Amino acid sequence: MMYPIEFIKISSVLLKFMPRLGLMIAASVMLMGCQTESTNKPDSPLTNTYWKLTSLQGKAITTPQGNREMFLQFRADGLRGFAGCNKFTGGYTNTASKITFQPIAVTKMFCQRSQQEASYIGSLTGSVSYEINGESMYFTNASNAVIATFSAIYF
Repeated sequence: MMYPIEFIKISSVLLKFMPRLGLMIAASVMLMGCQTESTNKPDSPLTNTYWKLTSLQGKAITTPQGNREMFLQFRADGLRGFAGCNKFTGGYTNTASKITFQPIAVTKMFCQRSQQEASYIGSLTGSVSYEINGESMYFTNASNAVIATFSAIYF
């Protein structure tokens, strides 16, 4: 069988580069296999994030069915939140790792006052160190013990 000269030239060029092409394909497949999909999420910002309280003094926070969850939200003009029965608002200042709370104003709703609510409001006095890791925020006291944890919630 006779092949045209152009086919023979192209075939010889392809044969010359085949080992290199195979090596490039194998290397690409290996590199793609080494890539892992990152599950780390970027840190949520302190301000303008709805921070749901998830634990307080080492105890998990559960919200009874039909009730509002306890939360904290920092804004440019102050902070606001809900403590289980009462709403609160106040001022704060912060640095990269510390929040200093100014006096907090709390509503006085007629409902069963829980120790959990009192502890939560009490944790928002003075200064706390804080750390944001992904969508979690941690408040720690002067002894570096975690006093509250929060999760960023997006609507």
